[in-house]
Amino acid sequence: MGVCSVRNLQTLDNHISTGSYDEYIRVWDLRMISSSQNSRPILMCHLDGGVWRHKWAVDDRFLVSACMHGGFSISGPFPSRLMANTEGENGTVMHAIGRYRASAKLGYGVDWIQHPSETCWTVATCSFYDNQVDFSRLSVCDPP
Repeated sequence: MGVCSVRNLQTLDNHISTGSYDEYIRVWDLRMISSSQNSRPILMCHLDGGVWRHKWAVDDRFLVSACMHGGFSISGPFPSRLMANTEGENGTVMHAIGRYRASAKLGYGVDWIQHPSETCWTVATCSFYDNQVDFSRLSVCDPP
């Protein structure tokens, strides 16, 4: 799997997410992890490119990721019923809702801050080889 990034979820005490070279974000419920059997994630999100870094929004509904050769992506909205559910529906797969690739450079780091309007973020991305940091403004609307 080659895990590159691990983050906690701010709104769910027993959950973490991992980003891997295999192009997946996985969300794990720590209460369901067992050393005696194969544990499965409660949710997976496929992205284009190995997930080098990822960061959740304050409410854990959206996620930005630095995906190496795949650039940068945003995923969500993640359904709270799946995140809080500890039975059934394990391994639900979601996908990116948007991508950003300014150049052919390696997507290495990402962070964001949410503005008081709650629908707009400033996103900072950085690439590996050219030591460049870019700032973007992002608006996200929930689907109907």
